[in-house]
Order: sequence, then C-alpha cells, then structure tokens
Amino acid sequence: MTQRILPLAVLLICSCGEEDKKDTADSSETDTDTDTDTDTDTDTDTDTDTDTDTDTEPNTAPTITMTSPTGGEGADVGEVFEFSAQVSDAEQETSSLIVTFQSSLDGTFCTPVPTDEGEASCAVALSEGLHILWFEVTDVRGLLANELANFQVGAPDTGGPDTGGPDTGGPDTGGTDTGGPDTGGPDTGGPDTGGPDTGSSELPPPPPAAPAATGPMGSWIREMATFLGL
Repeated sequence: MTQRILPLAVLLICSCGEEDKKDTADSSETDTDTDTDTDTDTDTDTDTDTDTDTDTEPNTAPTITMTSPTGGEGADVGEVFEFSAQVSDAEQETSSLIVTFQSSLDGTFCTPVPTDEGEASCAVALSEGLHILWFEVTDVRGLLANELANFQVGAPDTGGPDTGGPDTGGPDTGGTDTGGPDTGGPDTGGPDTGGPDTGSSELPPPPPAAPAATGPMGSWIREMATFLGL
C-alpha cells in the first residue's frame, strides 16, 4: 500500500511544479500592446453675435405750454409765486419727462416732476427785476421743447433815478462872465487909437526954425520976424 502511494505523491508534486513554472512564465510575459489613443479634438467654436439693436421706431418731440404766468403777471419783492406748465409726449409717460423752469436772473429755479396728467408746477420767490422765463421739457431720446415769457418782480425801472439829471440847465447857463465885469473896458477902441497922446496936456514940439537969412534982405527979414514975435 505504501509503495503505491509514494509514486502517486511524486507524480502530484511534479505536476504542481510544472504548473508553477507555467504560471511564472505566463506572468513574466511582457505585454507590449501599447494602445496609443491620441484624440485631438480641435473644436473652435467662434460664435460672433453682433446684436446691433437699432431702435428705428419714430419719435416726436414733447410739448410744453406755460400755464402760469400766462402773460402780464408779476410779483412783489419777496412774494412766492406759483409757476406751472402742461407737458405731453406721444411715446412715453409724462411722469418720465424732464422739466426745468429757468430765469435770466436766477438761473434754474425749479425742476418739477410732471404728474400722470402732465402738470408740472412749483412755488418760488424770484429776485427783484425783470425776468425772462424759460420753461423746457426733454424726453428720453433728447428731443425737447420750450416756451418763453417775461415776469416782473417789484416795481419796473421807468426812466431811472436820474431822469433829466440833477443839473438840468446847469448852474452856469450862459456862463458866469457874460458881458464881463469890464464891459466897455477902459481901453475900448484900442490903446492908442488916433495917435499916442490924443488929448494929452503936453504940446507937440515947435517946428524947426527957418534957415537964417543973409545979406541986406536977411537983415530985413530978421527985423520983421522980431516985430511979429517969431
């Protein structure tokens, strides 16, 4: 019995050894199967979306009508006056319109927000003087409308404080020397009119003496001259 078992054991051992060698050979087998999967996916998706939204809808300018003042009104100095206007627009709500009230003297004095019915108003005391009022309305696209009026605060300046001037006619009308204090003058007619000493107390010099006569005739002439006192 023992003799039969030993050969069988040897056979099993040999079989196991051969199986181990076979498994080692299988495990040492080099797998040279190189799977090179180069997936080059160049997906260039250029999506140029040029969305130019050109609003070509028609647009008309808004309108504005000045309701206060309506012409000819004015205010006293320091008086609060209510200014108002009626606005409208065909394409947008009136409450979204931009309204400004301006003055030539005070600049922009009010920016009221219109009601849904289009009324815009505010109460302000403007400075003294003559104002040129400028009421303007602008829509969201920049179109505008305006209206002008004059407005007087305080008494108007008529002729100014110097009308005619304080010196009308002047204090020297005609001059202070009219006719002069020496009218007729001491020398009227010139200083020497009619000779240098007209009316003078001094007599003019005597005429030159006649030439002396000679001879018998000359003697007679001298005697006659003596007789006549010459």
